[in-house]
Parts: sequence; structure tokens; C-alpha cells
Amino acid sequence: MVGSRHLRGTVLSRVRNLLRSGGIKKPPLWFPVVEAFPPLKETKLTRKSDEELMHKILYPEDEFRRLFYKRFNTSQPLSLWGEHHSYCDRFVEGCMEKVNMGYDKEKAVESIVRELFTGQSTAIPDTVSED
Repeated sequence: MVGSRHLRGTVLSRVRNLLRSGGIKKPPLWFPVVEAFPPLKETKLTRKSDEELMHKILYPEDEFRRLFYKRFNTSQPLSLWGEHHSYCDRFVEGCMEKVNMGYDKEKAVESIVRELFTGQSTAIPDTVSED
């Protein structure tokens, strides 16, 4: 059995040693290619990842979603089937619409909270009248 030695070395060195010792007779299909063109970085489990290469992905909706879950405790189960929209989805969509219409973020949040939970609409009145 391999025991704790299975974490030592790279896959390339381990397969090479298995071939040399007779542990496996035929090399894997990928072995000649990887041996001819080894990886530029060592692929050990102990190697640290490059933290500076990982960027946080933030979407504009994330701030509204965070505000919703911070303000409201939701116990509503989320259905993954169909076109069901949760309160959070409706809240985020409404806030994004209000911001696109020119509302400030805080005013958009307050407006959508009133619309969703009290039923009062605070839409911007049209400036053009249809007489």
C-alpha cells in the first residue's frame, strides 16, 4: 500500500517511479506529453496559491442583496424549479430599476421596501401629460 507517501512528489515523478519499479507496466496515455512538456509551476499540494491573482467578483446587485438579508430575516425556502422569484429577487430587481431611473441607492431601497411590504407605490410621475 502507498500509505502516507501518496502525498510526496508530483504526479509525474510518482508515475515515473512506478514505471521504473514495475508497479505499472504501461505508461498512461498522457505521460509522454507531460514528461516532454512539464508544468511551469510545480503541482504539489503543499504549494501556496497565488492570492493576488484571485479577485473578488462583485456585481452591482450584490450590495442590494446584502442589504436585503441584513435587514430582513428570511425563512422562505427557495425553489429551484420554475420561474419563482423570492422576495430578495424582487427587491434586487426593483432596486436596480430605481437606480437606473435616477434614484439614490438609499432612496431606492426605501422605495422598494415600501412597495413590496406595504403596497405603496412611489413611482416617479411622468413629466409629459397626455391631454
